[in-house]
This record gives sequence, structure tokens and C-alpha cells, in this order.
Amino acid sequence: MEYCAATYATDSTAWCTTAECCKENAHFPEDVQYCDDFYNPQVNAAFSMVSVDVWNGGQEGAAGMDKAVFNAQPPATINVTVQQAFSISNFQKASYPYQGVSSHGLAYGIGANSGFWKYFTTCPDGGLSAQCDDGFHCGPQQRRVMGSTMNHSEFQKQVNQIVEITGTAKCPIGSKAPSAYNEFDTNGLSSDDISGVIVAKGECGAARRPPPSQSSVCSFMAHANPNRKTPFPVYAYEPRASSAPASSSLRLQCYLNCQGATDIFI
Repeated sequence: MEYCAATYATDSTAWCTTAECCKENAHFPEDVQYCDDFYNPQVNAAFSMVSVDVWNGGQEGAAGMDKAVFNAQPPATINVTVQQAFSISNFQKASYPYQGVSSHGLAYGIGANSGFWKYFTTCPDGGLSAQCDDGFHCGPQQRRVMGSTMNHSEFQKQVNQIVEITGTAKCPIGSKAPSAYNEFDTNGLSSDDISGVIVAKGECGAARRPPPSQSSVCSFMAHANPNRKTPFPVYAYEPRASSAPASSSLRLQCYLNCQGATDIFI
């Protein structure tokens, strides 16, 4: 197993164009799915950047949200205090992660084998609370829980439609630049469905934001999913909007070495 070096947050990683490259360092079977999803534009992968304060156990968040509140099951009602903003993308896009907080975020799969899709919220028009650029499709007070209003096939269809036009002239709002990111809003986070940690690399602004300490990340992840008894993976995400065509790379870089920071790994 390749453990993360002290400099993992700023270390460069190999550029991957396939899921096979992404998961070369995977040591546990459950850690390959996020790679498979990211390199499949019909599924895609989700990530949410988290502030250093939240990684350190605080609740400051960003813009009144993104406080990383975890749940065992999707909440039955909307809680406006736990809303979390996600971007969803794949290797054919070059979406820069939100750069206002830190270089680290949370990685989640959204395929049919993950229960996390049920945490996504909808708007009064029946669609997802999501759009192809930064911002709200509907405000937190207007959002509704997923419940039984949508099955996974319809969810995936709407996700794919938004991801497809993100960073293109077809997006009716925002900059339309290849580096643009979309926003999907969730009603809190799932403990069991978290895929790992994602770290921004390369040319994007988030890569130059301050990283949390590895000990803080260890403690945070141990709280996020106490049921996981093996080290958490760290995925390196590098978008290249300046290339032609624009694209991005994802690679399982290493595993958090949390011995000493927590005693959950045996």
C-alpha cells in the first residue's frame, strides 16, 4: 500500500486518461469505483471542496453552507443548515473545483451502487437543485428532499444533461469557459457512501489554496465514516482547461497514514 507522504498535497502525480491508470494504486476493492465513475461520462463523479476550518472540526463552512454534516440515512426533511454544494464531472471536462476554501474536498460516487444520490435535492419545478454553473437553481428554503419523487435513472439523466453543457456555450448562464464548474445541492452528506478525499492539483486556483494537515484529515475522515476500518484513499484531481481539448485527470494517489492520529486502523 502506498501511504501519503508529508508533501502529498503539493506533490505532482501521473496524468491519467483511463480508469485503469486511476486505480493502479488501489489497495481495496471499494476504492476502484470512483475511478470507474469518473472515466465514464454516463455516470460521472461528485466532489465538494471543504474549508480548513471544517477539516479541523469547525462548522464555519462557506457562504452559510458546506459544513460537512454526515448522516447514516438521507434526512426526511430539508435542513437549510446542512446544505452542501457539489460539482459533478468526468475526464472529458476541465472543471476547476471551487477555489474559495482549501485544496481538499470530499469525493463521492453517484452511480446506482451508491446511496448518495438520494441526498440530492429537487426544486419546485421537479428538477434537481442544480445548474451548469456556480449558484442556486432554487434557494435552500424552496428545496425538497429526493424521497420517492425520482428514481436513479431519472436522476442520472438529469445529471448527465447538466454535466454535458457545463463549460460550453450551451450553458445559458455563467462564463461558459472550459474551467467552469456546475453546482448540485445536497441535504447533508452520507457517512457510508463517501469515496475518499480529493485534492486539487495543477493549474486550478484550488490547488494553490492552503491544505489542512494530514492529522486533521485523518480525524475528520474517522468521524465521517467510523465504519471504515481501512485507510482512506486520496484522489488527485487535475483539470487542464488551457489544453485543447480541455480535459482532466484523476488518480488514486495514496492512502492516508493515520497511525498515531487515530486508532481506528488495525
